[in-house]
Amino acid sequence: MTVGENIKRIRKKKGLTQRRLGELCGINEANIRKYESGKQNPKIETLTRIASALKVDTYDLIEIPFKPFTNSDDFQPHPDKNKILNDVYLMDLLDAFNELNLNGKQCAVSQVQLVASIPEYKKKYDDQ
Repeated sequence: MTVGENIKRIRKKKGLTQRRLGELCGINEANIRKYESGKQNPKIETLTRIASALKVDTYDLIEIPFKPFTNSDDFQPHPDKNKILNDVYLMDLLDAFNELNLNGKQCAVSQVQLVASIPEYKKKYDDQ
């Protein structure tokens, strides 16, 4: 299922209208419609707000590729949720980066390098 289909499915399961979901997460009802119809993809911060309003995990809204299988030998384990979320963050980052001119890109790279040098933000061995 797509992100929009997941939002719609969970919203309806919770008995919410698009308007009420928008009110709960502070997003315009028209944008909720766009997300559900697939006309627009929400950024990760928006997904987090929607997930919080729906009282579900952000992962529950993310489209997870599914490879059907016919027997147990073809079984593919569920993809790692951290990798999926990491891919969403990367897409948001690249979208924003591509909006910048050369000076902005240089500044963005130096800011990311600065944040990457802070120990509390560094990956640990067991992080994905």
